[in-house]
Amino acid sequence: QYRQALPKGFARTPLWPVDLFERIGPPRMPVAPAALDPGARIRAAPLIKLPVNFGSAMENTPVIFRGRPLLVLNRRDDTKNKTDGYTKSMYLTIQDLATGREVARFGEGHSFASAFVDGDALHVFASEGTNRDWFQSIHRFESRDLETWGRSLAIPREGDEHLFNVSVCKDDQGYLMAYESNRPVQFCFKFARSRDLASWTKIEGLVFAGTGNEYS
Repeated sequence: QYRQALPKGFARTPLWPVDLFERIGPPRMPVAPAALDPGARIRAAPLIKLPVNFGSAMENTPVIFRGRPLLVLNRRDDTKNKTDGYTKSMYLTIQDLATGREVARFGEGHSFASAFVDGDALHVFASEGTNRDWFQSIHRFESRDLETWGRSLAIPREGDEHLFNVSVCKDDQGYLMAYESNRPVQFCFKFARSRDLASWTKIEGLVFAGTGNEYS
């Protein structure tokens, strides 16, 4: 998406336009109740950019786990792609958003992290990398203490398919996953369902792509 042509009149913005969001944000309460001061002005809520340093992190998910605000993310060195050291550069990590400290590191050789908290368990989904054949099936990592992690296959790839990002939510039927594939369109979304976040059933025949079969 960084290389696609833009429609006429559109321009890429490298940074969020804070002043614009401040103007269109929800209004604050007036300085005095309108009944007491009909001339009281409604002022826009001030938007404050907090200092946060993600370092060289890539895909990430903010979560609240056991009352702690955490950021689940992955790191990898794409300059090592198609070398014998690529998978060694990949791992998943968890950062404490209150202190900025790393509180867990796991999942070497995996990337495209996406996290979901279910009760007292943290589930992290990630694609297994290779040194020379891109990314493969999606695995689930699960922990209740951020120290001991279980690993299980969640979504196996089909044929020469490659799988990447994942998003999981809960609904009245259990859990729903959207996952990114390069087949039949590079890239598109496919879907799967689960009752327990461990065993997943793919929803056959359902693929989300652009109306012209382009990158989604």
